[in-house]
Amino acid sequence: MTLAALKQIHDSHNAEWRDGRPAHYGSIENEYRLLREACGWIDFSAAAKFRFTGEDRKSWLQGQVSNDMQHLTDGGFVQFCILKPTGQIIADADLWALPDEYVAVVPGSQREATLDRLEKMLILEDVAIQDLSQDHGLISVQGPEASRVLGERLPLPHLDAGTVELSGGALRLMRQDCTGSGGWSLLFDEASAPAVIGLLEGIRPVGFEAWQIARLECGIPLYGRDMNEKTLVMEMGAHFVESHVNLEKGCYTGQEVVMRIHSRGHTNRTWMGLKPESPVSPGDAVSHATRDDVGKVTSSAVSPAFGPIAAATLRNVAAVENESVIVQGPDGPVKAKVVRMPIRRIE
Repeated sequence: MTLAALKQIHDSHNAEWRDGRPAHYGSIENEYRLLREACGWIDFSAAAKFRFTGEDRKSWLQGQVSNDMQHLTDGGFVQFCILKPTGQIIADADLWALPDEYVAVVPGSQREATLDRLEKMLILEDVAIQDLSQDHGLISVQGPEASRVLGERLPLPHLDAGTVELSGGALRLMRQDCTGSGGWSLLFDEASAPAVIGLLEGIRPVGFEAWQIARLECGIPLYGRDMNEKTLVMEMGAHFVESHVNLEKGCYTGQEVVMRIHSRGHTNRTWMGLKPESPVSPGDAVSHATRDDVGKVTSSAVSPAFGPIAAATLRNVAAVENESVIVQGPDGPVKAKVVRMPIRRIE
């Protein structure tokens, strides 16, 4: 019911659908401007959402995830990865600490793999995992005006997470930056859906394509495009590792590989930004003066602020700031400059 109601809202804004999600609502550039100058709402309901309860949830998760949970208190926020024993990424996650529960959001494509892995690791701990994916919506209001606009409509938490009673249901409010401009995500059940839709009145929606530009600019990888279950977490580069991995915490699954790579100093490949001279596409091969096969483009967009931009996983011989590479597009070679993530710092 919740997702059906949201689809009606998308359609009322004349959404153009692509790959099962609203790609845009008429003007990608105008939607991008909302994210950079005002605010707009993005439907992330296709993401997987989990609720953790039980007295042992913090100590148990500490042994499962790549970041440090020990200092997490009510209202707090942490990002982490769930890794295979061999160090590859099963899922990247955002988690908020609310009174008596944690709420985590992971890529929708990794819902079953994440749930299967976590449930297998539960033995005698006092932890319960509830899958909220199918019956909870997730809307994120993003942009520099997000806090002001939402704050005029309901009380925002002083920290990173809190709850508000709304039409008989509990609305979870969670500070989340999905675009580089900041904002808040609203996690709600079916009973609260009409009230949430009312809260959004007057705030314009933003489609996947404008979000794609914003998240690339600020170096947010997308699971299934920029990383997958074959990607080592350390291959995602310093910007990602700094926010998702604690190199001083105790034992967790995959830690041995992470620390071995950290001690060695590098992986063989790194996820980097690209500034091509003209648009490129995911899957395009990347070549370098030293060899033809240094990597592939994983994501691309045309930014109103920066022009053509992209991300690519590159062999380290090419994964160097300001290095020149050639992207082999279908219409011929395209020169590109390699940049560290986030791209948006270069203005």
